[in-house]
Amino acid sequence: MDRVDQAIEHANQGLNRIKIVCRGRKLSLRGSLPKKPGEGRGNRQQTIALGIFANPEGVKVALAKAQRLESDLNLDRFQWSDWAGGGSSVGGKTAADWGKEFGVIKAGSIKPQSYHANYEEPLASLPDKPLSEEMLIAHVLKRSKPDSWGRKNDCMVFRQVAKFAGLTVDFSQVRGRYRPTPVSPDDLPSDDDIEAIWEGLANPGWRWVYGIVFTVIGRIVNQFKG
Repeated sequence: MDRVDQAIEHANQGLNRIKIVCRGRKLSLRGSLPKKPGEGRGNRQQTIALGIFANPEGVKVALAKAQRLESDLNLDRFQWSDWAGGGSSVGGKTAADWGKEFGVIKAGSIKPQSYHANYEEPLASLPDKPLSEEMLIAHVLKRSKPDSWGRKNDCMVFRQVAKFAGLTVDFSQVRGRYRPTPVSPDDLPSDDDIEAIWEGLANPGWRWVYGIVFTVIGRIVNQFKG
């Protein structure tokens, strides 16, 4: 089994109603889909050609489209007009609609803390406007300062939303160069501040973890201060 076959097999393990298949050198989606207009009612096994080359990067794009297709089916929002070009049309959905659908899938695939810290707020900020490259770039420029963590995170999140919707958006000109500010040992919180935060943690498990972390950090800092 080559790299592409392995990537397809791994991607399909996370899908329920749709599968990614390789036809020649291109990727397609296959599953039980509503019959096309004029063919009557009900579903039948059908294939949607994506026009994407069968390589590891192409499988990532195909997976995003498969997740979108499953979302359309689960929400009873599937329309053949949205998939006439292999899922490259955003249909009549707004940016906010795409953000909500992508958020449901993303929240189920990463840790809750990561979703809350990186995805929740940016996705909720998407407006009720048609999704396009121009709209997303303008939204990023309006929301965050150049070379900031917020700008970098927004570009990361909205690129994934665009990919999920079948759009290619280039954020390279607006992403900037964010570099975290180095932390000095002198910037560490005081013992009183550390204790106050510890007392504010309701979960005993988190209290234990918090205590261990700051105990180790304190010892390391003291050694360097020597």
